[in-house]
Amino acid sequence: GYSSATERGVDPTSGDALEITLQPASSISGFVLDEEGYGVRGAEVQLARTVSMQMGGNVMMMRSIESADTDADGAFEFEGLGPGKVSLSASAPGMQKASRSDIDVPRGEDVTGVEIPLTAGAIVSGQVFLSDGRPAIGARVREVAESPDPMSVGGATTDGDGRYAVDGLE
Repeated sequence: GYSSATERGVDPTSGDALEITLQPASSISGFVLDEEGYGVRGAEVQLARTVSMQMGGNVMMMRSIESADTDADGAFEFEGLGPGKVSLSASAPGMQKASRSDIDVPRGEDVTGVEIPLTAGAIVSGQVFLSDGRPAIGARVREVAESPDPMSVGGATTDGDGRYAVDGLE
């Protein structure tokens, strides 16, 4: 396959032919593994990269994120990638999230055999009550670190009895 390409500043009224050259795309693939080296089925893998865009006289930096789930063997693959550095992170129920950063994806070359090892995480469970003693139904409970990640979406929602369980904690 090929990477997408964009040509900016095109004047459609000029009548000039527009030529865009597509570059070969790359892919990155590997496995999410548990502590014993077995593939983790159904783990979520995220690929993140920083993309710069020029708009007018300004340059904007944007973070692009793609997601994929591992197959029965713990394998994942992202296709159609352009060149540059990417970061991968993986998470699965009951496991701590793990990341691999600054992986170089060369133009038109596939990166294979990337391993993301996960370790078992702790579980915190309990019950949330309102000030009058009734269960707090639908309350959000999440981990709060010293430097919380603003993109964090983990945690749990309390059930009809106010009970929750947050897993994958360090």
